[in-house]
Amino acid sequence: MAAPPSPPPPPPPAPLSLLPTPLPTPSLPPPPPVRVDISTHGFIPQTFGSSATPSYWASILKTSVDALRPVYHNDSCPHWSLPPPVGQPGTVLARDGPSLDYLPSFNTRGPVVPQTLWRPIYPRTRELHVDHSPLCLPIFFIQQDAEGVGIPVLEALRKKTHTLRDSYSPVELGGKTTTQLRIRWSGYPESHRQLQIRDETQDRNPIALGRLATHVAKSMQRFFDAPGVPDSKADPRWRVGAGGIQLQDVILIGVVHTSAGTWQPILQLSRSLP
Repeated sequence: MAAPPSPPPPPPPAPLSLLPTPLPTPSLPPPPPVRVDISTHGFIPQTFGSSATPSYWASILKTSVDALRPVYHNDSCPHWSLPPPVGQPGTVLARDGPSLDYLPSFNTRGPVVPQTLWRPIYPRTRELHVDHSPLCLPIFFIQQDAEGVGIPVLEALRKKTHTLRDSYSPVELGGKTTTQLRIRWSGYPESHRQLQIRDETQDRNPIALGRLATHVAKSMQRFFDAPGVPDSKADPRWRVGAGGIQLQDVILIGVVHTSAGTWQPILQLSRSLP
């Protein structure tokens, strides 16, 4: 009996050009970028709250901050600045305008210390010293190597301020000889101290930025030495002293002009709250 015929060989594979093209895997659109807002995310609103911040900017700029269209710079020290000044066509007066506020970093640091914005009690005094008085832009302590904003209080107390940008440059603090620094730490009575803001030379020049940082650090030391009795309803996480926040936990970020003759510090913790 003859053997059955062998099966025919399989057909050759189809050319690649004839293979069906796989459909692309559907993907979700990328999330929209987070918009950082100077009235919400900066050190100043983190200190005084978003409700008091418009009043602060109005007293400094004599208009709303949004009306001036601040420019956000997402660089090594993210910050907002005034738009660059406008010159004649074809001329460049500056890369950007003066800095207004910086974006806090919480990667290796704790929260910004909340305070209440100081204002004169009487309306007429407020008109004279806030509404109709020229106030200075905020002053920030920026590290030279662009490692961030601020200097630890203990370093400023030891006068190790050479690491600050423009440490030896004079700072404009309102043109007076002295000024008040008011610390309004959450839950504690206000602590205030008179600062000498002109040097001892015959010309009585404004003090340098590094010396200002040391003055502010001494005021912080005085507050921590005698903080007063905290409010019974205060948040216990902001308690200072033994078992609470220590002076070595505080970073000086800068100072803001809240009234003619009055400044307040901007502060951040170097660690998280419990």
